[in-house]
Amino acid sequence: MKKNIFVVKTWLFMLCPCVIAGVTSCKKDIHNGTKQPAVNSVASHLNVTSTNADLIAYKNSAHQLMVGYYRTWGDKTVSGDVNGPAMTDMPDSVDIISNFTDYTPPSSPYWPALKNTYIPALHAKGTKIVNTQGLPNTTSDTSYTNHYTNNSTGYAAWALATYNSYNATGYDGIDLDVESIPSGATLTADVGLMSALSQYFGPKATTGKLLILDTNEDGTSSFFRQVSTFISYLYQQAYWRQTSSLTGTFNTYSAYIRPNQFIPIVDFEDGSGDGQNSSYVYNPVQIYQYASWQPTQGTKGGVGSYGIDNEYYQIANGVHNIYTRQAIQMMNPPQTTSSTNAVSLSSGKISAGDVTQLKSAAAFTLESWVYFNAIGSWNNILAKSNTSTDRIALQTGGGDNSLYVILGNGSNSYGYTAANAVSAGQWYHVAVVFDGTQSTNASKLKLYINGTLQTLTFSGTIPASTSSTNTAAFLAGSETTTSTNTYLSGKIDEIRVWNAALNQSTISAWMNKSLGTCHPNASNLKLYWQLDNAAINTTAVASLGTTYAGTITNGVYTASTQASTASGCP
Repeated sequence: MKKNIFVVKTWLFMLCPCVIAGVTSCKKDIHNGTKQPAVNSVASHLNVTSTNADLIAYKNSAHQLMVGYYRTWGDKTVSGDVNGPAMTDMPDSVDIISNFTDYTPPSSPYWPALKNTYIPALHAKGTKIVNTQGLPNTTSDTSYTNHYTNNSTGYAAWALATYNSYNATGYDGIDLDVESIPSGATLTADVGLMSALSQYFGPKATTGKLLILDTNEDGTSSFFRQVSTFISYLYQQAYWRQTSSLTGTFNTYSAYIRPNQFIPIVDFEDGSGDGQNSSYVYNPVQIYQYASWQPTQGTKGGVGSYGIDNEYYQIANGVHNIYTRQAIQMMNPPQTTSSTNAVSLSSGKISAGDVTQLKSAAAFTLESWVYFNAIGSWNNILAKSNTSTDRIALQTGGGDNSLYVILGNGSNSYGYTAANAVSAGQWYHVAVVFDGTQSTNASKLKLYINGTLQTLTFSGTIPASTSSTNTAAFLAGSETTTSTNTYLSGKIDEIRVWNAALNQSTISAWMNKSLGTCHPNASNLKLYWQLDNAAINTTAVASLGTTYAGTITNGVYTASTQASTASGCP
């Protein structure tokens, strides 16, 4: 069932003459800083008692998104159904609402309600609102040809006018509906239009506005491959499909976009996505299947639905949109805390012995959560150290609350933060990333604190690989097994060693979650201490198939309400 949206474009025409008028967008054819337990509580998902601050914090956290196409003609201001939904009735934990326009004349009260009521209220909850439209035909759409030329100058003028009209309304981005594979001159024009839009929307822009590609095609099209770097998310019109087909579809995209950009969409308009249409048999209902599915390459961006306004009528115990809410909780279950899930060290350490993957290594990543009772000089968080010129270490600086990252292979080379990078009395996630294939010190050795890249000052030249002779034990809380003055005073948790250089987005997405096999670098995980086993205070259990267990000396498992045990995998 295709839906025309010529009517609504007249309203956008009034905002910015002829920018978007007459461009169709179609209903999809049959043919996507502190370690914290949760703001994604049950309340936030059920739209009951969560505060706007909670909702904004949840939506700013790393999680799988819920998105939905809200059909303008389903809104009570257009339908006349007093028991129908307003856009603000959508579940609070929906992340992105795509305004999908049809059957709504310029005189409709929906438009002032959208701009003056709906969008401000949804923004207050951290929900983003984007508008769905198609790309104009630059040779036949009079809304385009009457005002713009079919060349880069015209594309740039059209893109700027589009941005200005969207910005005036308060939209957070644009959702481009592309349900064909353009070729020839059309392909050239469409890529040109997308390139022009990318100056104002998407990851290449500085406006913060989203550029979403919404399609029933796959990643083999030349159009997608030429515009893939412009897009924030890929909405896959996967309607009526079993999850078994999603993996193959994402594989066609995987060389061009990350898993967390891919969002498969079900259909609530015909009842197939929520199990209300007996012609489509899913067990469980389709949106639950999609919520549970993951690409083999990592965690997906989330799930979505066409006609989320129609699902409003699915009610249980007075709560609307019951399938949408349950899918959100399936993807982002309320996180709980363990009563004993960190190790407190007092002149102590955790030792793994020689982690051989850190010898002669061209790349590695070290991660940990750390809490400082007090910060002294040269207190070690993580280390593998023979001598000052043969070591790997992450430690506090010389009495100024800085952090030092040291990589010695024949010389004492290191980088360090500015003073007061950390403070006593709070948790920090720290990650050291080494990539010896890079050319500069800053690109070879990086330090992230709470997912944020730090600016390091360097001494010496960071080598291309780690030492081949460093047979020292890998330690948490001390530099060497015989150290007497380099102990960490505090708590430590979730220690991870990878034989790969993880990127910032992966570190940020997973720092608040325990690891699972769906992690995009799961095969590179070589040491993993969750530090949740309180039964034996002398042992750090090797988790997730890793082999390096740890021996705890002068340390005890302790309660920590900051530490999460929620898995990042469904």
